[in-house]
Amino acid sequence: MIKHQKFNMKNLKAKDVMNETQIGELLIINPDTSIYNAAEKMRKNEVHSLLVVSGKNQKVSGIITTYDVVKTITESRSPYETLVGDVMSEELIYVSPDKDVIHTLGVMLDKNIRNMVVFENKKIIGMLTFTDIITAFLKQKLK
Repeated sequence: MIKHQKFNMKNLKAKDVMNETQIGELLIINPDTSIYNAAEKMRKNEVHSLLVVSGKNQKVSGIITTYDVVKTITESRSPYETLVGDVMSEELIYVSPDKDVIHTLGVMLDKNIRNMVVFENKKIIGMLTFTDIITAFLKQKLK
């Protein structure tokens, strides 16, 4: 018989489940990149979103997701000619690394998003995805 332990997701913070390893070249893309190349980068790196950065200082100007790629194709736009900057979401939703996962999940559901940028001291320190939260929950439940 499996013993069910009491589990409280409020103990989990964004910093506990965020993905830090993606920050850097793996997770960023230029707004002048084609949708096709963005999709290829997502596929190769097994991610569902990329931060869009521009300028010499690599300022974050938005996010592109697999949803944006699919929408481009289903609207009969060429993924080779359509640029990331044309379809990216400019509004990024940020979360503090110390926010509890329940709050973060609520924001994701309310805003109908699956990715949040983890921001601390005016710097991006990671990404938190819906999948990260569910995976962390399942790992805790199976302990």
